[in-house]
Amino acid sequence: MTDRPLITFALFAYNQEKFIEEAVLGVFYQTYSPLEIILSDDGSSDNTFEIMSRMASEYVGPHTIVLNRNQPNIGLIQHVNKVVDEISKGEIVVMAAGDDISFMDRVDKTWLAFCRDPNIFSVSMNFQMIDESGKHVESKFHHKESCFSLDDYLNGELIPKFGCTRAYRKILFDVFGPLAEFNKTEDVPLMFRTILLGKSYHVEDEGVFYRDCCESISKNIDFKFREATYRQISSDLVIANERNIVDRLRLDRLSFMLSEELRLNYIWSLLPENEYKWRYYCRNVLLVNDFSAREKILLFKVMMWNCKIITSILTLFPKFK
Repeated sequence: MTDRPLITFALFAYNQEKFIEEAVLGVFYQTYSPLEIILSDDGSSDNTFEIMSRMASEYVGPHTIVLNRNQPNIGLIQHVNKVVDEISKGEIVVMAAGDDISFMDRVDKTWLAFCRDPNIFSVSMNFQMIDESGKHVESKFHHKESCFSLDDYLNGELIPKFGCTRAYRKILFDVFGPLAEFNKTEDVPLMFRTILLGKSYHVEDEGVFYRDCCESISKNIDFKFREATYRQISSDLVIANERNIVDRLRLDRLSFMLSEELRLNYIWSLLPENEYKWRYYCRNVLLVNDFSAREKILLFKVMMWNCKIITSILTLFPKFK
C-alpha cells in the first residue's frame, strides 16, 4: 500500500457559484496522496470560475492543483473528454460535479476498492442526498458491497449507475477513445466500458453528498437520452469485437438486450401521460399478442418504477425494490 499511484480528482463545474466553494473544499480535504486535483469550469457565465481560481491560489496543502477554464462552453461530454484525455495525469480519475460535496475519505476508499482486484476498472459508492440548501433528503438508492461483471449484467443483475460517486481507470479512454459528442451523460457508457474490460465494484460506504437539484441531468432522461447512450455502447461493442476483448457470443447477447431495452423505452415514451398509463398497459400490452412474455415483464418493470401509484405502493414492501 506504500506504492500508491497518482490519482486525479476532476471537479466539473458550470454555473454553480452557490455550491462550488463547498464542492472545492470537499476535494481539497481528501486524505489520499498523491492526488492531482483538476478544477475545471466549462465557460460559466456566473462567478463559478472566479471562486475556483481564488480558492486554488489560496490553497496550501499536499495536493497538486490544476485550474482549467473552457472558453467558450463546450458541453458536458467534450468537457469530460478534455479533462480526462488531455489534462489528467493519474491512472485513475475520480469525478465530481460542482454542486456535490465529497467526503474527505472518498478517494482513499475508492483506491482500496481498486486494490481488491486488478480487473476492477471502475468503482462507485453510495451517497447521501441533500437538497439545494444542504438539508438531508431521504433516498431509496442504496446498494450493498458488491462486484459486477459482464456476465452478471447478462444474467439480469442490476449494476449501480451512481455517476456522482464513480471513479474510472483512464485506460477506458485509451482502449475505446473519447466519448462521442452526441452523448447526454458519461456515466452509463463508461460503466459499460468497465464491464467490457473487466469488473465494476460498488462500495457500500457513502462517499458523496449528492445535491438533488431540479436541473439535474438524471431528472431529464427521455428516449433520445437513452438512444444516444445505446449508440455509444454499440460503437464500443464494435471496438470490443475488433480487439477480441469479449467473445462474439456475449457481445451479441449484450447487443440484443440493449436493443430490446431501447425498443421498450420507445414504446414507453409513446404511452399516454398521467395515471392512465397503468390502464393503458393492461389493455394494450398485457392482454394482446403483439408482445412476448419477456417484453411484457420488462415493460411491467418499467411501469413499476415510473408509475407514481405503483412506486408509492412499493414503499410499503421494501423487499420488492
